[in-house]
Amino acid sequence: MKRQSPCLVMIFIVVALLCVGQQPKEAHDATRRIRLGFTIFPEKTGHHQGEGSRAALIEGTLSKPSVRLLNLPHVPAGTTFARWLRDGSIIVLSTRIKTGNFGSTDSFVVDPNNGKVLSCLTCSMPKTTNGDFVYNEAPEPVYDVQKPNVVRSFFFTTHYGPLRHEDIDVGSYNQMWKVKPDGKHPKQALEFHVGPHGCQVSPNGEWFACESCTQDLSRPDPCKGPSEFCQGIVVTKVAPVEGGVHGTACIGHASQWLPHGVVVWRLDSKGFLYFSQKDEAHPVPYWWNYYDMSLFTEGRYQPTKTIADGVITRESPAWGKCKTISICNPWLYFTAAYTPTGSSEKIKIISRMTLNDPTRLDRLTDKLGQDAGPPAISADGSMIAFLSGSRRGTNTRGSQVWVFDIASKKLYQLTDFPAESEALAYSVSWPAE
Repeated sequence: MKRQSPCLVMIFIVVALLCVGQQPKEAHDATRRIRLGFTIFPEKTGHHQGEGSRAALIEGTLSKPSVRLLNLPHVPAGTTFARWLRDGSIIVLSTRIKTGNFGSTDSFVVDPNNGKVLSCLTCSMPKTTNGDFVYNEAPEPVYDVQKPNVVRSFFFTTHYGPLRHEDIDVGSYNQMWKVKPDGKHPKQALEFHVGPHGCQVSPNGEWFACESCTQDLSRPDPCKGPSEFCQGIVVTKVAPVEGGVHGTACIGHASQWLPHGVVVWRLDSKGFLYFSQKDEAHPVPYWWNYYDMSLFTEGRYQPTKTIADGVITRESPAWGKCKTISICNPWLYFTAAYTPTGSSEKIKIISRMTLNDPTRLDRLTDKLGQDAGPPAISADGSMIAFLSGSRRGTNTRGSQVWVFDIASKKLYQLTDFPAESEALAYSVSWPAE
C-alpha cells in the first residue's frame, strides 16, 4: 500500500482544524450543556399549584433538551421547584391544599440526582395558639463566608394561624424565621411583622429588605397604610456585629403604595430595587426605586434613583453579573411592555438597561412575538431563561420554557407541553454559581 506524504497529511490536518474552527457560532451555542429547574402543572390551577404539580429538570443541550420529572418518594405530592443551592442540591416545596384556605407548605432540601431528602427545613416549626404555621415561603440561604458553598442558615416567611378570622386577613401577618441547614432549632428572626412574601436577604447574607407592615391585628390589611416603622421598605442587619449598625432604616415615599414582595438585590449586595405604584385604583405607571447601600445609616431615607418610563411591568427583574469589582454598572434585565410595529396591542418582552442610562433599552426577545415572563439569568450571565406561550403549530398551548442566548441573540424553545399543562413561571431557575 502506498504511503501518504507526511506533508500531505499535515496539510489535511490543518485544513480540517480550520474548518472546525470556522463552524457557525449558532451551531456552537446550540450544543451548550444546560440544566434548569422548573415546575410542571398537570392543568392550569392558578396561584396555588395543588397536589398535582411536579418539580422537574431540563437537561441536555439547547438544541436537544430533555425534561426529567424529579422522583421524590419521600416528599408529599404537590412539589414545586424553588431554588438551587451552591453545592448542587435544590430546595423543593410541597403543598397540601386545604379547602377554602391556602396550602400548608413544607420545604425540603433534596439531591436532584437521586431524589434523596437531605433535610426538611420547616417540619420542626412549633405549634401556635391558632394552629399550624401555613404557607411557608421558599427559604433563602445565607452562606458561610469562609466556606462559600456551605449554607450557614436559612430564612423564610411563614403565615400563622387561620388565614381569615372575623373578616381580618391574618394571612398578611407574617413572620421571618431562621432555621439551621438540618431543619432543627427554628426561631423567629425578626420581632416585627413583614409583608406576605417576606424579606429578601442580600447575597452577602448581611441585610434584610422587608416590606413594612403594622403590628395592629385589628386592621383588615396590615401592609397598606402606615405602620409603626414606615410605609415602605425596612432595611435591617441580619446579624448585627459588635460596633456595627444595629438599627433600621425606612426607605420609601409616604405617598406610594408598595405591592407585595418585589425587592431585588444586586448580586454584589451594593443596592436593591423595589417596586412601586401610585395606588390600587391607579396602578399605572409602575416604577422602580433603587437604593444604594453605601448611603445606609440608621434613620429614614429616600431612594437614590427612581425609574418610571412607562414600559415597566409588575414582573420581577433580575440583575446581571459585574465583570469587575471596583467599577460596576450591571445590566438590569426585566419584562417591558412593547408595542410591535403594525400592532395596537402591547406584549411583554425581555429587555435590559443600566441605572446609569435607564433611557437606553435593549429589546432582546421582540422577535418572539408573544408575552415573556420574568427573566432568570444564568450564573455566567450568558443566557436568559423565561416562560412564554408556544409558537409551534396553531394550537393554543400552555406556557413553555425558553432560553435566549445573549451573544448569538438566538431563541431556543426547551419544552413543548400540550395545552392542558403549563410550566410555572416563577420557578424557572438556573444552578447557583
